[in-house]
Amino acid sequence: MTDLIITRISMENWKSHSASELFFSRGTNVLVGIMGSGKSSLLSAVSFALFGETPETRSRRAKLDDLILSRPGQAKSAAVSLDFSFSGKSYSVGRRIERGAGSVSAELREKAGRLVEGPQPAKVTDAICKILELNYDLFMQAVFSEQNQLDSFLAAPKGRRREKLDDFFGVTAIEDARKTLLLISASFEKETEILSREGLEEAAKSAAASLESERAQAARLGEELVAKAHELSKATSAEAAARQDLEKLEALRSSAERLSVEEGVRRKRIRELEARLSEYKAVGDAGAEKRLAGLLSEVCEVGPLAASLSVSLGRKSSLAQMASQTEAQLSKLAGAPPIAEAERSLREAERHVSDLKGRVQVARSEGKELSRKAGMLRAKEASLAAGIDGELSRAEGELAAASKRQDALDAEKRLEEDALAILSRGRDACPVCGSALGHDRVCKMRDDKALKVSKLSAQLLAASSERRALDARVVILRQKSRSNAVLASEISALRNDLSSQDRKEAELASLEKNLSEASEGKAAREKEFLSSREAARLSSEAKALTRSVLAEDARAAEIRKTLNGRTPESVSAAVDEARALAESFRISRDLLAEKSSQEECARSLADVSSKFSAEALARAKAAHSALLSSKAELLFSASSIPAALSERRSRAAQLEKELSEVSGRLARKSRVQGALDFSRSLDRALRATEERLRSELMGAVNAQLSSFWSSLYPYEDFTALRLFPDEQDYLLQLRSPAGDWEDVDKIASGGERSIACLALRIAFAKVLAPRLRLLILDEPTHNLDASAVSELASVLRERMAGVLEQVILITHEEDLEAAATGNCYSLERSKAGESTVARLVSGGGD
Repeated sequence: MTDLIITRISMENWKSHSASELFFSRGTNVLVGIMGSGKSSLLSAVSFALFGETPETRSRRAKLDDLILSRPGQAKSAAVSLDFSFSGKSYSVGRRIERGAGSVSAELREKAGRLVEGPQPAKVTDAICKILELNYDLFMQAVFSEQNQLDSFLAAPKGRRREKLDDFFGVTAIEDARKTLLLISASFEKETEILSREGLEEAAKSAAASLESERAQAARLGEELVAKAHELSKATSAEAAARQDLEKLEALRSSAERLSVEEGVRRKRIRELEARLSEYKAVGDAGAEKRLAGLLSEVCEVGPLAASLSVSLGRKSSLAQMASQTEAQLSKLAGAPPIAEAERSLREAERHVSDLKGRVQVARSEGKELSRKAGMLRAKEASLAAGIDGELSRAEGELAAASKRQDALDAEKRLEEDALAILSRGRDACPVCGSALGHDRVCKMRDDKALKVSKLSAQLLAASSERRALDARVVILRQKSRSNAVLASEISALRNDLSSQDRKEAELASLEKNLSEASEGKAAREKEFLSSREAARLSSEAKALTRSVLAEDARAAEIRKTLNGRTPESVSAAVDEARALAESFRISRDLLAEKSSQEECARSLADVSSKFSAEALARAKAAHSALLSSKAELLFSASSIPAALSERRSRAAQLEKELSEVSGRLARKSRVQGALDFSRSLDRALRATEERLRSELMGAVNAQLSSFWSSLYPYEDFTALRLFPDEQDYLLQLRSPAGDWEDVDKIASGGERSIACLALRIAFAKVLAPRLRLLILDEPTHNLDASAVSELASVLRERMAGVLEQVILITHEEDLEAAATGNCYSLERSKAGESTVARLVSGGGD
């Protein structure tokens, strides 16, 4: 079986429903309630659970945040859950939205618990559309009859019914497409006419001829430019060769000038070295080198010893000064006690301070514990002072009143149940006075009594809950009253403990004073210990310095003995003499090197002078100048060619652009003409499709009406119902036994009219969604009188089983409760704005 059956809907913080759950079965399920009780909220919950949309959000009359409960308190999120079966499988879909975040999660599961899709809401919607083979729009058209729209076809003015049905079946979309297509065709026709007046073919020919001429002129200029470029290349090569010859001669001249200057500099350097060498007379002596060797040997032997003696004497002086300073510091600490005695006094002071700190810590802990007990005492006294006798008395009074209300409701319910039992025995008599009543009157009274019993049951349940809550409150208050005696004894014990608080505080103050004095004594012992330790350190350091001074004296004496009477002054004179001899030898070497370099420079200058002449340089300059003039003349004659060539090419590019634009316009003209021809053929196809669709839909609707009209209307007054086209409008007609067709508007009563409208709505659903046998009716009794409502209820209750598998009816008419063959619910709204749901009739669809 492929029928779609909705079995359960659950709502949490959804619009006016804080927590509501309803079950549906096959047959007609009825939801009854006054305006604002939350009936239509159920339909939007069904739509949102299946497709993630509602009529309000689709039309943008509301946002998702508007679907979340806002009274009496603003909820942060809302959730809906829907169970349904289709094609032999049972599914459960749930969705959740959060304020400010929109739809945050969704989940589709099979009845066995297997996850089909989730948690992305869009993927869940796609999965449901694939299972049901329809989307939101088709569901709303085929299954959902909007509020007060059951008789909208008959209520529409003459001439508007066709427009209404075209819109319902989607034919309007084809008509809108045709209108848009006509506007496009008109623009194509206008553009074709404009393009035809522009003479594009002649303009294209003229532009092509001009372009060919400009291209020929540009080719000629290009060949001339190439020839000039060849001549210029030759002239450039000759000028480069002449420039190289000139640069070589210029380089030789520069080299000659540089070498001449360098030779003069070296001659001056030689004279300076000879003058310095004349100052050292001993350079030419035969014994100069031997004398230098002896001086160097003496300096190497005695010099380090003289330096060591000087360093040793300096260190001795420094150590003697440090020893004197240390003795002065040590004399300042002469009164410090021995370090062992100072250390012992410091340890005793530290032990005394540590002991006092422990005693102070204990005293402070005892003080904190007493303070905590004082706080407990104040809290318990406050609890004891806040007596509960008055509150217990009031609670007992409220409990007694609640018991009376429950007893009264129970008695009233029993009376109503007795009256209902009497009416249900099939007797047409009043259960109070026994007077005769009609069968319809008895049925109406029986239904009223059943509804009243249901309402009294709900009220009795609420009263029972209230009584249980008050009973629990009285028990708690009595337990609190019994605990007062225990509380009083605890307060007495705490007062006894707090009696010693003043004495403890005095002891703590005394201990803290002793601790302060002991800490000061400890600081004095620490100062004495540091003085003693510093005196010991200085004494050790003075002894070490004295030993170092004696060691330096011994070392200096040893060095003097090794020098054997030689002084640092004699060593310094030998060093100066050795330096003078070494400098004279260095100057001699430099002089020989400079003379050699001067001779090499003179030879190079002579070689360069033999290769260079001023006449050759002048001839090279003249040749190079002549070649530069020839090259400039060639450049000047060729400079005008690129400008002319560029102008020709620019003109050719402009002509190419104009030709491209004309060609584009010609191509556009051809495309527009093709598009115009296509739009005309498409208009004819759309018109034919529109007419054929209307005809096929009309045939399908009438076929459906023929298949089930006798089931909905089993009387002999009218044997058939059809939808008939009349020029530019549609008529809903009934056929009499004689075979005549008459308009429903003219001959049908209110009840017959409602049945005809219901049949038409069912036919629409079967045509649009042939695999679904579900219809949702929202307030279908618009413009119906009481008899028509009763007739509609009878049809939904007795003759719908063979036509549809499930109907969900939402109404404010209590008389339509009689239509229920499935579950029936009563919806109400509290003063705080929340919807409440009570089941009246169970169809066993849980």
